[in-house]
Amino acid sequence: MHTSGGSVKTSGPLAIEAMKSTMAFNRIGVSERDSKLLPEALDRAARRLEDLFGDEVLPLEDHISRAVRLHVPDVLEKVGSLPDRLRLLGLLGEDRSRTILGNATELLKGDASAAAAVLGATECAVPEDTRWALAAVEALDNGAEAEIQQARALQQSLGELETLCPGKGQGLLAEEEETTFEQSLSSESFFERLPDLRAVLRSIRDRATERCSEENERYKDDLRATQSALEAHPGWPGLLEDDREEIASRLKPLPVEVDFGNPVRSLRTLLVRRSAVAGLLQELRTEVERRTPEEPPPDPKEAEEVGVPVEEIRASSLAPSAVIRGSRDLDEWLVSLRERIAGILRAKKHVRIKGED
Repeated sequence: MHTSGGSVKTSGPLAIEAMKSTMAFNRIGVSERDSKLLPEALDRAARRLEDLFGDEVLPLEDHISRAVRLHVPDVLEKVGSLPDRLRLLGLLGEDRSRTILGNATELLKGDASAAAAVLGATECAVPEDTRWALAAVEALDNGAEAEIQQARALQQSLGELETLCPGKGQGLLAEEEETTFEQSLSSESFFERLPDLRAVLRSIRDRATERCSEENERYKDDLRATQSALEAHPGWPGLLEDDREEIASRLKPLPVEVDFGNPVRSLRTLLVRRSAVAGLLQELRTEVERRTPEEPPPDPKEAEEVGVPVEEIRASSLAPSAVIRGSRDLDEWLVSLRERIAGILRAKKHVRIKGED
């Protein structure tokens, strides 16, 4: 039967719609079928539907199309978002799931009148593909999506750790675990590998958490050693108390809260902070030198006390021997005065000009 909605070979909503009024009935055409499905094909289609949905289906075209109309819309609803979910999680199967959606839509056309022929073919991938899609959706809905996201985050953090601190992530992921990790995330049947993936994720988290504890202690030891090295600086005792407190405050360990969902990220933070401690020591030494007060020039009396001889010159002996009549006389007197005092300094003595008693 041919209607405005397409060719109809079995009873269903389209057939009922075509017969509901005289006007609608006048627009239909009836013709003989090209061929009739073999009983073997009908039996295969019925058994495949029974295996897929668990309902008994008689090997008749009407019963097969009825079962398809009953169950396939639910499949479309459940699997509709699967391609995008797989793509966002970086999992294989996006193209396969889109093909499944297309095949399911085709099965429903014309009151599912062609479903018996499609499902009864000797080779038919629709049941297997549908089982795969439903199993994938069920796993994602029951926590696998969050676990895959956590696995991707750990995978990214391990890569970042190796980039920032080469070799520091060694031992977090054993070689055989890495194989399991990669295979679980690169398989269309990821839902079958979830138990193995969970075991690997648990091992990574346990090792990274333990390493975080160790690195945190080393980080604190590094800061204490830096504090001791800074206090041994010659300029440290001469700093003001406020300056010492301010500089020392930069050596207080910054708390790192371990992210138990992704402790590799916390480990990376600790290792980066440890690597910066050496540069911080040099920076603080420079700061100590900058803030160290300058020493006042030595007092002549203190110079005597440390063994530097001082030669006294009476002020009267510095007076010019003649009247200064002009700039030439002044220059000659100043030159002679300079040479006299410079001679004493060259002899590694200090000069004290003493007034008259």
